[in-house]
Amino acid sequence: MKTQLNRFCMFFFLSFFLGILSVGLSSTAGMAQSFKNLSSSNKKALRHFEDGRVYYQNGKLNDAEVQFRKAAEEDPNFVEAWLLLGDVMADKKNTEEAIVHYKKAIALKPDLFPKIHFVVANLERRLGHFGEAAKYYESYLHYAKDKDTLRNADVRQSLKVVRAADSILQQPVTFRPENLGEAVNTASAEYQPSLTADESILVFTRLVPADRAACPILMDKWSEDFFISSAHNGIWRKAQAVGPPLNTACNEGAQALSPDGRYMFFTACNRKDGLGRCDIYWSRRTGERWTEPKNLGAPVNTAHWESQPSFSSDGKTLYFISNAPGGFGKSDIYTSELQPDGSWSKPLNLGPNINTPGDENSPFIHPDNQTLFFASDFHPGLGGQDLFVSRRQPDGSWGPPRNLGSPINTLGDERSLIVAAGGRWAYYATDKGEGFGDYDLYRFELPEFLRPNPVTFMKGIITDKKTGKPLEARFELSDLATGQVVASAFSDAATGAFLVCLPLHRNYALTASASGYLFFSEHFELAEAATADKPFIKNVQMSPVEAQERIVLRNVFFDFNKSELKPESRIELEKLVQILKQNPTLKAEIAGHTDNTGSRDYNLQLSQQRAQAVVQYLTERGIDKGRLTARGYGDTQPVADNTTEAGRAENRRTEFRILGI
Repeated sequence: MKTQLNRFCMFFFLSFFLGILSVGLSSTAGMAQSFKNLSSSNKKALRHFEDGRVYYQNGKLNDAEVQFRKAAEEDPNFVEAWLLLGDVMADKKNTEEAIVHYKKAIALKPDLFPKIHFVVANLERRLGHFGEAAKYYESYLHYAKDKDTLRNADVRQSLKVVRAADSILQQPVTFRPENLGEAVNTASAEYQPSLTADESILVFTRLVPADRAACPILMDKWSEDFFISSAHNGIWRKAQAVGPPLNTACNEGAQALSPDGRYMFFTACNRKDGLGRCDIYWSRRTGERWTEPKNLGAPVNTAHWESQPSFSSDGKTLYFISNAPGGFGKSDIYTSELQPDGSWSKPLNLGPNINTPGDENSPFIHPDNQTLFFASDFHPGLGGQDLFVSRRQPDGSWGPPRNLGSPINTLGDERSLIVAAGGRWAYYATDKGEGFGDYDLYRFELPEFLRPNPVTFMKGIITDKKTGKPLEARFELSDLATGQVVASAFSDAATGAFLVCLPLHRNYALTASASGYLFFSEHFELAEAATADKPFIKNVQMSPVEAQERIVLRNVFFDFNKSELKPESRIELEKLVQILKQNPTLKAEIAGHTDNTGSRDYNLQLSQQRAQAVVQYLTERGIDKGRLTARGYGDTQPVADNTTEAGRAENRRTEFRILGI
């Protein structure tokens, strides 16, 4: 948008200025009257000027340049000669020399043509000379008369933008991009990286030779396909084409992976099942195979243009770009929520803090679910598309965007940036580095003040406890303080593999459930000591719903020496209510256990009271009391060594055991 504005202003000035000069200058017969308003009375200078003007109007720039230079040599104070010499140099793409000549004209008579101040400001801005640009926007506002002014509000906005850009340049950030190497990058273009939360899988878009016979709608000799690479000890393996059904003979790109790598959302255009020119599609991976992509449908996709999805770690929020009417600008960022029935909610515009009258692009929601990176050509920046970051506020709104700074942002376009779960490494594509050709993928360390909240993760394999076969199970991560489900995911039906993100500085309950099985539960205390580079690796065995099977209720909590349930226990106990309601003939024992601290009689009494507290909760939720037995075992059935605090913590537990079905 900024480049287009510069071109418009140049065209406006040239049309305005040449319109003035064209009056009465068609022949030398009327020369005296024609030149009466020009700033020179030197006849030789005027003849060179007229010859130059004729050459210029006929597109003979070199001849025009010669004549205007001669006119300026004959009369160094000939303002119009310097101005048109500047026009010639601008048309010849010699911007710096054009600026020199325009500035000579301004120095001679700054109030003669006020709009030339505006033209110079735009040219200086195009070159990244933001301090000079600000100077000439200010002088334009000073000299312009009411009848000559452009829209002063636009000029003042431009002044605000270049002042901000100058401030960005004066405070550069640390930036050392690293090429991802020849296993990923080629002489072709690689861009739009997407990454799993454990940084083990990289999917990106690459340009490949087009097969126009197989895809007649292609207008170029290249088409876009997805490629995938996996990391081994931090080294990327040779990238391979993802293949069908994701890759087709036509274009597909602008993809995003879910944090566990099992879902892909991407953009495809002009497909038979499309609702508009470009739509968002999705596919799920089971084992190594991707399902046939499906159009996400209304209301996300419309008759307009939807693209560039990003999927949040909570497993339910999609961020994307749309140019549908009703937004703040040309293209805006929206969100849509996945509903329990699998449908998507009506898209919600992110609002004026994020979206502008210009173009917003390339949204990326970090796995912390609190930090949004995106590109914009309107928020104050250095030129073209700049990269920005915004933080979610306590009320759920998005805070003011912050420019990522120079040299991350340049005078050109930057976009498609993603940030790894740990918050340290950012990945993006650029053609400005010394790469393998065209656009390459790079990574760099984000300055600390730009980093999102660090996120760690838990991953492993879930299996049937008796048979060892992989299971597809639903995982839910809940904030123990609020009870809110902050993430949900499924394990892979073919492999049992799962990955769920764990934002730091909170405590969580994690539950896994599958039809016909007792749920698995775990809790994670991440409020203090956890770090992003220390993920949890845990293989889970789930017990079928059979007599004598048992589970430890790891998220049922009591205060020290007390039997009242803590509020955090509700999440786990509601899962227990579900199992009992789904299996109405199931009878169970709730068993309380303690460590060996205190007397045996006291421990038996305390454990019995705690078991009874759980039974009371379940009966209050509609479970028949006759199906439940409460029994306290005190410290008689330890599962760990009571000589350590960790062992004693394991021994303090509540269990659910199936007595019969």
